[in-house]
Amino acid sequence: MKIIGTIKHRFNEDYISKVSNLYELGITDYRFNYSKIEGNLSKEELFYQDVLKIQSIGNDIRTIIDIPYPRKKMRIVCQKNSMQINDGEKYILHIKKYNFIKEEKCNELWLDNDLAIRNFRLGMELIYDDGSGAFCVTEIYNNQNIIILKALNRFKLQNMKSISFGFLEENTYSNVVNKICKNIMPNDIALSFVENKFDLVEINDLKKTYNFSIISKIETQKGIKNIEEIIDKSDSIMLGRGDLFLNSPINKIYAYEQMISNLCKQNNVNLYIATGFMNSCIYRYIPSISDIVDLTYAISLSPEAIVLNVDLVMSEKINKVVELINILIKQHEDKLIF
Repeated sequence: MKIIGTIKHRFNEDYISKVSNLYELGITDYRFNYSKIEGNLSKEELFYQDVLKIQSIGNDIRTIIDIPYPRKKMRIVCQKNSMQINDGEKYILHIKKYNFIKEEKCNELWLDNDLAIRNFRLGMELIYDDGSGAFCVTEIYNNQNIIILKALNRFKLQNMKSISFGFLEENTYSNVVNKICKNIMPNDIALSFVENKFDLVEINDLKKTYNFSIISKIETQKGIKNIEEIIDKSDSIMLGRGDLFLNSPINKIYAYEQMISNLCKQNNVNLYIATGFMNSCIYRYIPSISDIVDLTYAISLSPEAIVLNVDLVMSEKINKVVELINILIKQHEDKLIF
């Protein structure tokens, strides 16, 4: 059982030494989120340079490029890198390309998708990121591509985090994968919000050319419904629990983990379980009880790998977390957990 570390693009100037430290801890698999830099040519070039540098650290390094296709969620931005959202306050959400004015207006937000406005409804709740915050739609101005939102709690909004409201933009992705593979030749391509076997036609054709492995991320109720046909066309399944939590009944997450684990074993397909592992360690001296129980249960399912979030991977606590995860993995392998 492996640990996969999610790497943030140019997290700081010392990111290579951080990855070298992770490599010394035994982490050889690294996941990169292409959605955070897509469309910015200068950032894409730096992204390719970063991946190539990390690939050169060791011969056994494996790289996973996580692309925002065939479906992508909406990402929200403010004028600064982050802003404080206050409970009950109203905010203007512009549905258009980011076009910041010089004068700072702290109540303005942007969403880079003109299609999204058709899917907003009065009273609709927009869930921010993993559920740490939420807005309610109070007014809609279709002609101006403007939505008025009311904050439902107090939270800190970070740029390029997602909002979930039941709308996923669907796109083809051949050109994107061709460009990525010609620049860096990843070991794996992970597709987002895979919901049926037809989402995997393009990627299976591209696999014949570039010889990567296909990871299908299961993040919606439709993906769960069609899991068997998705498994049949995939090399691996990644259970993206964060988005699945927002796009399916929350009381069924435990059952979905168990069901998908069983199906992957039956079909000899690798299972990666992602999202939320040990995040309490970023702020606490020891992990929370719920984090330990969650991680222990996930390990008991014998997945191919546990995927750690970028904030934890790049934190000062990662050494202790990896040590603890390895202890639990060994206990599981020696049949000592239970």
